[in-house]
Amino acid sequence: MLICQKQSRACPFWFIAFAIYFICANASAQKKLPDAVISITATQLSLAEVLDMISQKSGIPFSYNPKRIEADKKIDYVASNKTFEFILNDLSTQFGLSYSFVEDQIILKPEKKSTKSSQTITLSGFVKDVSTGEALIGSTLFVKELQTGVVCNAFGFYSITVPKGSYTIDCSFVGYEQWTNRIDFTSSSTLDITLTEEPPLLKEIIVE
Repeated sequence: MLICQKQSRACPFWFIAFAIYFICANASAQKKLPDAVISITATQLSLAEVLDMISQKSGIPFSYNPKRIEADKKIDYVASNKTFEFILNDLSTQFGLSYSFVEDQIILKPEKKSTKSSQTITLSGFVKDVSTGEALIGSTLFVKELQTGVVCNAFGFYSITVPKGSYTIDCSFVGYEQWTNRIDFTSSSTLDITLTEEPPLLKEIIVE
């Protein structure tokens, strides 16, 4: 009886100790992401190089298996004054990744495929002047069949996610001829668009 009493008194202590350890372990594993605000401009760089740029600017290293994600894929990516979490979520969505923040580093893994994610693709790129190569800030990209579109940012960059299919795309900017093309959306890709400036309208001249 004495032995049983001692064991029964010890049980609550070990239970409380285990509970405290479990809570602390979860708290350390679920640390909040840093609030760093950064800007990234990458043109035809590999995903691995873009991650290195983000790591240098944020001070947070990435850990991943380059054989399990598209580390060598060349991409164009622009983010201006965005939080570290925003950029992380954006890239994860575009490349089908999941991440966790453990021991002050971001661990990247391929996200489990779902029916929804496999049915959508992302088209992105830059809209520029065909002669000067200047970015056409505020130009619009419109998908006729879906009646939706996006506006290019301060770098002339756009990104739009739509269901897989074939759509008519219009790209326009004030003072420029409209660009229209039929595109088959089968997989995520990049497409740079160049617009031609409209010729100036001349007033009628009457010669007597």
